[in-house]
Amino acid sequence: MKLDSAARLAQVCIVNSVPIGGVFLGDWSTRTALVVYWFETLLATLFTAGRIAVHRRLTHTKGHYFGGSPGRPARAAGRSPGAAPFQTFLSAFLAGCLTLTVLLGLFLALLLGTVLAGSIDPAAIRSGFLWMALAQLAGFVWDVGRIRELPFAWVRSVTKDVMDRIVLIHLGMLAGMFVMAGVGEPPAFFGTFVLVKLTADLVAVSAAIASARRASHGVPGWLARLGARLDPERKFAQAFREHMARARKKELAGTEADEEVY
Repeated sequence: MKLDSAARLAQVCIVNSVPIGGVFLGDWSTRTALVVYWFETLLATLFTAGRIAVHRRLTHTKGHYFGGSPGRPARAAGRSPGAAPFQTFLSAFLAGCLTLTVLLGLFLALLLGTVLAGSIDPAAIRSGFLWMALAQLAGFVWDVGRIRELPFAWVRSVTKDVMDRIVLIHLGMLAGMFVMAGVGEPPAFFGTFVLVKLTADLVAVSAAIASARRASHGVPGWLARLGARLDPERKFAQAFREHMARARKKELAGTEADEEVY
């Protein structure tokens, strides 16, 4: 788990350091860096689609074939396979994520054409794209090396991360526009955007690490001690455990069919 967490953290740092370093240490314009960020989103979508395809090829779990939407499989939602709008989980992911990526590109083009002035350096974009691709490829190779043992729930998790990232990039751009409107300087836009995106990426990695630790070690000691002080008779703790047990049972009932071999 430690090695996996370190690999995910390293990829996040490398991917974000490329445009940040280009702007603050090099001579990239804000426009150039934002175009590189868009290519990162496109690459993340394509490499995630590759992960889904490889996992389906090696495991043939049912979740891949009864799609519906990446966040909520048709089987878990109670729909029949024939009623699903997409035949596979991969096609559902690509339809949703590529649509969001195209919309992000249109929104970025609108910003570059109206609000953000400056030049775009094609050579810097090619260089940034190459480094982004190498970082994404390294993460892809790492996952493929262990993907046969990973459950379909992992596939849902990585697709959710990518789609959440695209939404957060939209939000980061909107936040940057509001800050720039108040400050009046284009660097304020990029600084706000970088802060929102980098924070979101680090929070996502931290949440994944914390979730894995809870699954392996249970409730942290400090949290158990705090609960004992606040609830000495353990009534709330018992009610909470029962609630979580019911929720977990319901979750397993809705997704365990996805892990069966089709």
